[in-house]
Amino acid sequence: MGAASAGLVASAVLAGAVIAADPETGLAAPHACRTSVHGSAPASQRPATGPAAASAADFDGDGHADLVFGLGSDKGLLEGPFERDGTPARTAAVPAPSRPAGDVDGASYGDLVAGDLDGDGADELVTFHYDWSPDASWSRTRRPVGLYRGGPDGLTRADGVDLPDAATGAVGDVDGDGYGDLVLSPRGGDASRSSVTVVYGSESGPGKRRTTIDRDTPGVPGEEPQDEDAVFVSLDTGDVNGDGYADVVAGASRWGPYVEPGPEQVLFLAGGPEGPTGEGARVFEGGDLPGSHERAGFGAEVALSDLDGDHRAELVVAEPGGDTADGSVWLLPGTDDGPSAGGVTRLSGGTFDDDERLDLLMGGGGIAR
Repeated sequence: MGAASAGLVASAVLAGAVIAADPETGLAAPHACRTSVHGSAPASQRPATGPAAASAADFDGDGHADLVFGLGSDKGLLEGPFERDGTPARTAAVPAPSRPAGDVDGASYGDLVAGDLDGDGADELVTFHYDWSPDASWSRTRRPVGLYRGGPDGLTRADGVDLPDAATGAVGDVDGDGYGDLVLSPRGGDASRSSVTVVYGSESGPGKRRTTIDRDTPGVPGEEPQDEDAVFVSLDTGDVNGDGYADVVAGASRWGPYVEPGPEQVLFLAGGPEGPTGEGARVFEGGDLPGSHERAGFGAEVALSDLDGDHRAELVVAEPGGDTADGSVWLLPGTDDGPSAGGVTRLSGGTFDDDERLDLLMGGGGIAR
């Protein structure tokens, strides 16, 4: 594989979670490190399971990567540069999350996403919480989203910023204005199962300008699914077609022991001067790619990364597999028209049986760069 697989690891990082509750708000803050793990069944309702979230980014704007591994911790932010043994330059506190809403009793966090949403050179931290009940319907399931602003003093809680409920997200400049935009997989209320919402960044951070794309948007192929397990559980952004705008990919994997069977899909949305509009959208279905299996979780994780240096991001799709199917990762090359199923490469454990220069590790449903 050479350059195509350099620096890419597809794996599931498993670790225990320690739960710390903020005595003032009563909100739980789990501490552990992972790539990205999402709920399994039903995907629209079940909270994140397994290890908790960590996020690496430049939160203080000094040009060095930092690591957040816990909210509400006096040492939750490890500031770079790091020594070779992992020792940070210093540590700093991360405030506990505020109560997302008056009617939310508790909201542990299950995912963290980072990116510069206000163009000041310091990354913001977006937190995804859940107030889950096994009996809650789609419209009543609460998935609050919080925001921490980055700056020279580290992370500060941005109370009063109204973000839509969502299960996960990604940050990328989808309209090319120089500000990172927050791309979300919305939940609850009137959100459709197949929707992606963009909250556009600005000098003051994520603002009121928002766009929602779903299967009813002109140009987006396919019909609106009616079951709750068809929601998008993974998102990423990157420039697939080389036009200078970040594009969006979203995976609906239906992975888990209790989900309803159905199409396992990845949606591609092209960025542009107005952000994603539906023009140029494409859908990739697991069963259409060589070696994919039914109910194997195609799209459980997606990533966009330029793996061959041609200034077009490849689409990387993870399929965790199951009892009767091995896990796989597909690399779809970036082209002027978006990801292409022509020239697709499938990677599985057998790909590297006789290769001593392993630079890709197959595991569960995560993708780490």
